[in-house]
Amino acid sequence: MEVILGCGAQVRVTKKGNQFVAEEVLFQQGEELCDPIGKPVDSVEALLSVLCLFALTTYEQLSVSEMQQVISETAATLREYHELNCEYLASLEQGV
Repeated sequence: MEVILGCGAQVRVTKKGNQFVAEEVLFQQGEELCDPIGKPVDSVEALLSVLCLFALTTYEQLSVSEMQQVISETAATLREYHELNCEYLASLEQGV
């Protein structure tokens, strides 16, 4: 069974013997790659816990990446403002 989680990840769940195995399905250069998520588990409840933890971790990574981007953009804007302000003050000092 394949599931697309709210975080955007595609997960494949298979049953091997009496255990459930969850794998993240990745597509790279037209090829399908599978990356195991956690260890094989014995129950559906444990499988749901693994999937919830994986989705939460993925959301957290996306949130941290987004925050890092916002902070970088804010720092660049502040640097630009500081440079423009310095130029303005220098021109005032010169009486231009």
